[in-house]
Amino acid sequence: MAMSIAIAKEIAGTGATLPVDSAPDSPRGRLTAAMVECVSRIGYAATTVSEITAVSRLSRSSFYENFRNKECCFLAAQSELSAALRAEVAQAVSAERPERALQAALGSVIAFCAREPHGFHLLTHEAMIAGPRALDARDELMLALEGIVERSLAERSDQDDLADIPTRLVLGGAVRLLGISMRRAGGASEAAIEALPGWLECYAVPAAQMRWREMTSAASDLDLILERPVRPSPPQPLPRGRHRLSAQEVRSVRRERILYATAAAVCANGYQAVTVADIASVAGVSREAFYASFKDKQDAFLQTQRFIFEQMVAASAGAFFTSPKPWPERIWDSLRTTTAWVIDQPVLAHFDFIETYSLGPTDAERVDEYVLAFNIFLEEGYRYRPESADLPRMYAEAIAGAVLELCAFYVRHGREAELPQLLPLAAYMILTPFMGAKQAVDLIDGLVASSAR
Repeated sequence: MAMSIAIAKEIAGTGATLPVDSAPDSPRGRLTAAMVECVSRIGYAATTVSEITAVSRLSRSSFYENFRNKECCFLAAQSELSAALRAEVAQAVSAERPERALQAALGSVIAFCAREPHGFHLLTHEAMIAGPRALDARDELMLALEGIVERSLAERSDQDDLADIPTRLVLGGAVRLLGISMRRAGGASEAAIEALPGWLECYAVPAAQMRWREMTSAASDLDLILERPVRPSPPQPLPRGRHRLSAQEVRSVRRERILYATAAAVCANGYQAVTVADIASVAGVSREAFYASFKDKQDAFLQTQRFIFEQMVAASAGAFFTSPKPWPERIWDSLRTTTAWVIDQPVLAHFDFIETYSLGPTDAERVDEYVLAFNIFLEEGYRYRPESADLPRMYAEAIAGAVLELCAFYVRHGREAELPQLLPLAAYMILTPFMGAKQAVDLIDGLVASSAR
């Protein structure tokens, strides 16, 4: 998908068109290459114009002749890498039979990651940190890759078997899994690379049986969340004047208000732009009260991460571990409860799905561990039937990545209210590798019918 004219003009500095000389040895090429190197090493947040010029061995004046600021340099590097990845995926898909388009695209993405790990990291991870326009461009890239696959699939025979899962979620799950693997192992692991094609094949069904290729649901008119948890909310401001609250209660109320305020301020303006004064203002507390609970802005951010993670786990685990139902039905109940939490807490959900990587490389692995912690709910899947015991553990991580990509897309675009419609799809995506496609569909149909009564 083409970059907007407005962004293109700003990337180019003050000119009306993009420079045509983007060869690797040109000043522009050296600067964008330096940006890729810097963000792969220290992250976008820590990268400065001075760092870029030092790596590129160019002057600051040369930088500003090509780019207005750091963000524009990032967007230019992102645009060049996106174009390269789109071209490679298009070539791979065109060389394959239409019914194999998704497999070809997945293989091309994996190959790009293995060959260009720094570029892949910028496109898929740092783009979530570099500001709204970079995040928009990431969305555009994923939609463009999806479009390449879907146009090819439209030419397939009606008799061809296909993976009955939306293209966007396959590619999103792969991107998330590869990114986590790179941060954990210093490069995409062989286990991750080898697991992804097999994970995709778990969803292959005859064309006549396909139901889940689109991100919609036959249950769109149902309220699938029957027992929504009590909505938690920020504690009310402390009463003015004299009151009977203990000092410990006062500290607890202030701390929780600051946590909610941190999430709200970061979601509104981004981590880099937010100040302690902003957070204190949103919380309705003094700067002194802020520093009585947190060392600095980063400490508040990290504590907010943990606070939100604990809330989500409490919501999902409560529905999963306290029920005597079989494992697949507990997955369904956990999905319902977690979806209810996302809808009831849009700010906290936005922080968790969109902003939580804002600190860059120093915190990314911690966030990855939060994401993978939800795989505990899939452990029983490996024991659900004999055939499941030998499934690679990476399947659970790919599923977690795909669910995260699904939620992040809808939360980012303010469409949380639509998530209940996608519960059957999410459940199918989670359960199918462990149960088989037909058994998963039959179970979900029964659960949807039960919810409708």
